[in-house]
Amino acid sequence: MKRKILAAREDLVNQVSEIAKRRGVTLFWVVNEALEHVIKLDRAGAGLSDAAEEYSLFGAAKKMGFVLVPESLLYEMMDMMYRENKGWVTEKWREMGEWLGKYYSLHDCEDKLERLKADLHGFFWNAKEFDLSRDGENAVLVRCVSPRFPMSYTVFLSVFLEGVLDKLGYTCVERHVANGFIHLKFKALSERSEENEENV
Repeated sequence: MKRKILAAREDLVNQVSEIAKRRGVTLFWVVNEALEHVIKLDRAGAGLSDAAEEYSLFGAAKKMGFVLVPESLLYEMMDMMYRENKGWVTEKWREMGEWLGKYYSLHDCEDKLERLKADLHGFFWNAKEFDLSRDGENAVLVRCVSPRFPMSYTVFLSVFLEGVLDKLGYTCVERHVANGFIHLKFKALSERSEENEENV
């Protein structure tokens, strides 16, 4: 089989060469494996950055104990729990949100909110729209929309999100929850404390 010379940045070649040594294979083998995957991904309508992001997302989900569940089954179970034991289940969703918030509060990254946003956007792929954004320096807006969400799941998910942001230092000051629609506004806890002191 004929070979062709490919040009690449020296620093990248050095790092890939180290990977080849660590794995006990040749640089030629690693480069060809990478090129084969580039072709497969392109045929699937994706790129290397998509693959890396998906791998990171599923790795994070696995590490935090998330599992894949059939969507229709999840919604049926949420409806049943909403009717029969709403208070207990709501508290459990909040506790899980708080646990996730603690996880991100200890996460070794420069911008915890951006990391959280990226992961939640991936975790909630069943949502038509999900956004977490800053509103000024001390406020955060969360918006989640999906026509498929029943009221039960919408309520539980909104409480889960409140739990997450609470452990990152934010308290919910506006809450709009309807069937398949969540709009939450949070303010930094320090700012809320200052407002309360002014009102005393």
